[in-house]
Amino acid sequence: MKKAIPYDEERTDRDTTLKAVQDFIAPKYQIRWYMDSLGGDTLAFCLLPTEKWLRLEKEHGEEKVTYYFAPLLHDSVMFEMDIDEISDLLEKRKQDVN
Repeated sequence: MKKAIPYDEERTDRDTTLKAVQDFIAPKYQIRWYMDSLGGDTLAFCLLPTEKWLRLEKEHGEEKVTYYFAPLLHDSVMFEMDIDEISDLLEKRKQDVN
């Protein structure tokens, strides 16, 4: 099976690529963004069967699992954030823990 990735006419980007792959493998699998990689020079992602994510959420709580492993949504911005957006998100996450 083939599926086109909906890039803008002018360029390709990693956010669009990951979201298209997520759409392609759903609902059987989910790619999630490992949020502790935010602010580093390399972002990390985890691919698991959806069933496994649901078990983790049941065992540890959905809020805790999604805090560390954010689901990829159609409006997710990962690689295209500027430094101010990253700083704001890091600060918000620090406050959420406390």
